[in-house]
Amino acid sequence: MAKLNNDKIAVELDLKAQKAQEEIRRLTKATDELRKQNQAYRKEKAALERVEGDHTAEYARLNAAIEANKREIEANNRAMEKARKEIDISRMSAADLGKELKRLKGELNKTSKALYPERYRELENEIRRVEKAHAEATRSTRGFLASLLSLDKIATSIKGFFMGLGMVIMTQVIGAFKQLTNIIQDFERANSKLASVLGTTIDGVSRLTDQAKYLGRTTTATASQVTGLQTELAKLGFTQDVIEKLTPSVLKFAKAVDTDLSSAAAFAGAAMRMFNKDADQAEAVMASFAVATTKSALDFHKLEASLSTVGPVANAFGFSLEETTALLGQLSNAGFDASSAATATRNILLNLADANGDLAKALGGPVTNLDELVNGLNKLNAEGVDLAKALELTDKRSVAAFSTFLNGSDSILALRDSITDCTDDFQQMAATMADNAAGSFAGFQSAVEGLILKFFDFREALKTLYEWGT
Repeated sequence: MAKLNNDKIAVELDLKAQKAQEEIRRLTKATDELRKQNQAYRKEKAALERVEGDHTAEYARLNAAIEANKREIEANNRAMEKARKEIDISRMSAADLGKELKRLKGELNKTSKALYPERYRELENEIRRVEKAHAEATRSTRGFLASLLSLDKIATSIKGFFMGLGMVIMTQVIGAFKQLTNIIQDFERANSKLASVLGTTIDGVSRLTDQAKYLGRTTTATASQVTGLQTELAKLGFTQDVIEKLTPSVLKFAKAVDTDLSSAAAFAGAAMRMFNKDADQAEAVMASFAVATTKSALDFHKLEASLSTVGPVANAFGFSLEETTALLGQLSNAGFDASSAATATRNILLNLADANGDLAKALGGPVTNLDELVNGLNKLNAEGVDLAKALELTDKRSVAAFSTFLNGSDSILALRDSITDCTDDFQQMAATMADNAAGSFAGFQSAVEGLILKFFDFREALKTLYEWGT
């Protein structure tokens, strides 16, 4: 009778632990989604800052949404803490106990003993309790290994070992099947979205699907992520042929500058359009931008924030992509923020385009490229232009940028030359960013997904099965 009661208690503890762990997983997923939403809201705020006008209402709405998400995240954290306390540590494995111990020690390090003495004592007690359970679990493992070496228990040990091994294999098989169906379904859903944006069917984007599967298994991005990149390019109005040519370069660019694929795709598409570049030039364009982040103080976010302001004007007046990026890089090296650098450069270019303006006359005539600009700046330098004269030639919002160009004219040319025809540097940069343990693991995951997507045609059978079940 006592054994039956003990078994019942053990089952109840296992069930309680399982429910708590499921709740923790659900709350963790919800919290991650809330953090992603807040990141998107902050990007919206940053975008509003680059547009003139009164955005008070939009700021208020975004701030309110961010604060609401923060409150929900805090509530989720409290709920997860409560769920963790419901898991009896006797039902946890040595690995789970190790993770819990690491989490508790991390919280202890962040907790001030002077400000929160009660919580500090609670954490110390909890750590001692988990350390004891972890030591016992570890000893149990060692004891199991020792029992394998014991002749009088070897039969029982081998039997238990193979029973446990069978359970592990069964768990892995079930988990692999679940992962297979989820990956296929996620990839199919991503392709459905791509097809809908392009106004066709999944069969109509088969070339892009094949490209996504290939890049998914040969790079650190998954096939679904590659399809998401293709979808962002499709939203910009590019055709399937152009998307197919742009995708590998944009993928490499995102890895080189360490940004997400959606942002990289939006930036690359806008830049290609801004400077009237053909899809075949995508590699060279992405190389110039990526290498510029290593040759100057520019980074991806600065490029993203500034190029939309100065790019159309620069291209209209004959300045190339590399020349425009070099001008922005020079100002970034001097400490200008992205918005100020872009606005000042645009205003200077507008002044240069006026053949009858003071600036154009001082430089010896209208300027349509970087070489002409540098020659004119050197001419002014030789004449000894001071700040007062520079203010006469430009405006008060651009005088600081103009003085920076004036004092570093030669370095602008050097920067432009270093980001021109630099595809080899680009290749090396992307390879270096992936040459680490995290990159190798991401490549392994992508390869596993690529293997699973060999069964992509199985989606029709899944769809039929679900429809039959419905």
